[in-house]
Amino acid sequence: MKKVAIFGICILCIIITVFGINYANLTKYKFSPKACQSFFSHAPEEAAEECNQSMTGTNKFCTFARVDKDGNLLLYLNDNQKQNWDIQQSTLIQSAHLSGTVISRSFTKITVKGYRENIDVRVDAAMWAIRACAIKQLISGTEPEAIQVEFSVIDAKTNEELYNAIWPNETILWNTGDSSVSSKNTVDG
Repeated sequence: MKKVAIFGICILCIIITVFGINYANLTKYKFSPKACQSFFSHAPEEAAEECNQSMTGTNKFCTFARVDKDGNLLLYLNDNQKQNWDIQQSTLIQSAHLSGTVISRSFTKITVKGYRENIDVRVDAAMWAIRACAIKQLISGTEPEAIQVEFSVIDAKTNEELYNAIWPNETILWNTGDSSVSSKNTVDG
């Protein structure tokens, strides 16, 4: 009986140690309700539910999420998930670069420069980079409340600034000839 109890305690210690090590490798991100709305287009409760029901296995969006007593979203990512986010966002940023968009090394400023006649295609590609830059800032250690991305459109012929806005304080809108393209103030990955 005594051997069974010792064996049980050893197994319990191993389980606690493994869980503790896995938990220690998680990065916690805290989003106020306002920051959560900007990043995920959802209130914290809905964002947590969506995260916890996301894909499983290695493609899981996050390890888990919950809402704290103050109504903030707490999002937990492991190193593999952060690496996946980084790769996905790097791909979007590379696409924007290929279209002629300039993105600062700190991922805080996006500048689209082109001729008025054909700038719409460049702006469309750069819109995706807003989300990517915000996520790159997040996984680089910037607190969600401090993340901002300045978005500017410059006429290459005159160097006139045609548009400037700062996400998430402002909704990024670009009016084309017959439609409006918008960044919804979200970064749902």
